[in-house]
Amino acid sequence: MVIGTEMHTDLGDWIKQRLHCGVQEQGKLAQDHIEDCGIEVNELESQWASQKESQLLIRSHKSFSKVMC
Repeated sequence: MVIGTEMHTDLGDWIKQRLHCGVQEQGKLAQDHIEDCGIEVNELESQWASQKESQLLIRSHKSFSKVMC
């Protein structure tokens, strides 16, 4: 029983460490891709904001259409 509890605790620590390392690695890869594309971050953020706004307008229009039908 004690071994099972210890393994359970160690597994939680192992999962936390793997998630932390995975997030850092993905962040580094994403940063590398952004730098390689040659577009400034503020331009990408602006495009992303425009895309989100467009998608929200489409969703609200669809919701409004459902209410009206």
